[in-house]
Amino acid sequence: MHPISPELEKMDLRKFKSLDDKQIFKTINEMVIKKKSGYISYRWYRPDTMIPDEKITFVHKIKDWDLVLATGFYLTELNELLVGEKEQLKESLFNNLEKYFCFSCLIYHNINCCKICCKKN
Repeated sequence: MHPISPELEKMDLRKFKSLDDKQIFKTINEMVIKKKSGYISYRWYRPDTMIPDEKITFVHKIKDWDLVLATGFYLTELNELLVGEKEQLKESLFNNLEKYFCFSCLIYHNINCCKICCKKN
């Protein structure tokens, strides 16, 4: 079963190759026989843009069901998410620095006021 490309379901995938000429299904089959699970990297079309991209896929065999599950992500998606996270971190850092600066100014002001008051007494 393939949720994005159902036409793959009826094909003999043993010699099927990725865009970078890797026999991904053969590699996945060998991997789950040897290790039960693992990662594979290959180039494939992103379904949302149909642009070739590097894809990282995790595969795991459920032996009792004779089923191999695979899930993956595209590196450009990860990079887009990381850029968003980076911007959020920058914004959060700036907001916190602004608060710390204001708090430091208040402390400095209070210390100086105390020094002035103590000198008067």
